[in-house]
Amino acid sequence: MEERTLNNIELFHQSRWLNGNLKDYYVNNVYWAIVNRTLVIRLHHPMYPEKRLVIDNGRAIWVTEIKLEEEGSDPLLRQFRNFLARGKISKITQLGTERIIDIEFIGSLAKHLIAEFFSRGNIILVDEKNVILTALEYYQTRHRTIAVGKEYLTPPERGLDPLKVDFIHLRPLLKYEDDFRRWIGKNLALPKKYIDILPKMLEVKEGTKGNELDEEKILKMLEKIKEFFREENISPVIYLSDNEVVDFSITPIPVNGLVHQSIQNLNEALDKIFTKIVLHEKEKEALYPLIREKEKKRKAIDELINKRDEMLEDKNFLTKLADKIKENLQLLYQDYGEFKKTLLPAKIEKDEDGLEKIVYKRYGFEFDKNKPLKTCSEIYDVAKRLVEDAKKIGESINGMQKEIGKIEKKIIVKEKTISRECKKAREREWFEKYRWFYTSENMLAVGGRDASSNEAIIKKYLEDEDIVFHAEIVGAPFFILKNGIKAGESSLKEVAIAAVSFSNFWKMGASAGEAYWVYKHQISKQAPSGQYMGKGAFMISGKRNYIRNVPIELALGVVKVKEHYSVVCGPVEALKKYCENYLVIIPGNEDKNSIAKKIVRYFYDRIGEVVKDIPFEEFIQALPPGGCKLKSLKLNV
Repeated sequence: MEERTLNNIELFHQSRWLNGNLKDYYVNNVYWAIVNRTLVIRLHHPMYPEKRLVIDNGRAIWVTEIKLEEEGSDPLLRQFRNFLARGKISKITQLGTERIIDIEFIGSLAKHLIAEFFSRGNIILVDEKNVILTALEYYQTRHRTIAVGKEYLTPPERGLDPLKVDFIHLRPLLKYEDDFRRWIGKNLALPKKYIDILPKMLEVKEGTKGNELDEEKILKMLEKIKEFFREENISPVIYLSDNEVVDFSITPIPVNGLVHQSIQNLNEALDKIFTKIVLHEKEKEALYPLIREKEKKRKAIDELINKRDEMLEDKNFLTKLADKIKENLQLLYQDYGEFKKTLLPAKIEKDEDGLEKIVYKRYGFEFDKNKPLKTCSEIYDVAKRLVEDAKKIGESINGMQKEIGKIEKKIIVKEKTISRECKKAREREWFEKYRWFYTSENMLAVGGRDASSNEAIIKKYLEDEDIVFHAEIVGAPFFILKNGIKAGESSLKEVAIAAVSFSNFWKMGASAGEAYWVYKHQISKQAPSGQYMGKGAFMISGKRNYIRNVPIELALGVVKVKEHYSVVCGPVEALKKYCENYLVIIPGNEDKNSIAKKIVRYFYDRIGEVVKDIPFEEFIQALPPGGCKLKSLKLNV
């Protein structure tokens, strides 16, 4: 696929999709996918899965589930992070029908991120006064200056805005004496791809001149142009060649040799096309040092082979030369001129002292007509040394070939690593940010990890049909049981076990504790007069439904959530129901890091490579507070 950038029609529709899907999302962090080229903005939302917004400078903007971001930072990236920190997306728009996207933020120092997709492209941050804070590229043209502290100005419009054009603007076409598409291309801001399909849409032949159109055709053309920008008229498709996605369009346009396939939205097409391009470029970038090292050694081997071959050729000639001298000793004394001819291309020349030498290439041998066999011996000695030197070069070549083999193995390992790193990013469910499990009755229980998450689950996720659990001890999380008013005894007991086990009862090393549950209307943030209700604390009123003598014991397992695997920790009876492999843990003295390593080893031995896709931190975060002990487990660690 040739270099592809989004045109203004595609940006028009993509900006609307982005606005509908990313509005009210918060900036989590900013990364490079490709340094100084492709920006990845990790976004989060209190209610919805995390997103990755990719801005590939000058090419495209889209949302992906693929992990493209690289760790690390540089001064420019730190600026983007600082200016976008705590930002909440309030609106995403296209500036007119220009190839410019404006992402508006609230809560951050930067109020707008402006992505330009023309010429060299650019990514620019500006403040509330439209003053530039930072940019990917700084430059100055006749119409504007991109520099810190300067007001951001859009470039002059190139052609009429298709959404503002009217019949009066197209009237000159009626006198145009060339292909009407040329006039459209020169005067309207429309991409060639869509201009080229106008003849078919107008039901006129290719090459129709402007003066061959009538007013009715002009009005129809005007309507067709505006239809390009109407959401209800687009039917995005991707084009495939040998089952590989190679292009896309907002509407089916026949392309020779390619089949098209309908897709849900334009973002899906951009993700398939541009994510693949970025991954390919990242792969080249990552493998470049190894490939360069391999090429250098390959070049060195070629040079050594040429040198060795030349040495062996010289050895063969020199051996024959010495043989010829011995064979023509009689001729040497009878006809010296003819003798010289037998030695060609070697020559007999005199040096500055008048002494004769047999010369061939860089080799020279003193030649005394009275002692020819001495010269032969010297020539044989040089030929012998050439064989030895050629052998040493051969050994060097073998050594380098082995080194190339090692480099090729490194390349294979690196390619596998890149492939694994470029796997589909895990789209997390909202509850995975907290403690969670499904009860044996398949009811979702969600608990806080700290004061902030306690506050969040009660304020954001507690609904009328839910019930709330808490351990009867200071220092305990709230757990909500979704649709808990319909829960049976087993679910109630299981959530009580979780509420007690994730509390300070665990830190105390207790074997049992007690918990209670209440309804939503019994929970309040309203503190009694003269008192203050801190973060994560709530007032409980009315009857508390106690569950006593609750055992303090948990199970930890790995389960599939959507398309990824996640760590879950909860009551043993609950995990038994949907975890094929799980471990039972009780309060103990072993630190979390040590326990987590054993747990990872256990699951790796049983379910394999998928465990590598789960960050080690998730195993640590899943464990209850305080020390732990693995119950009845024997591991060779």
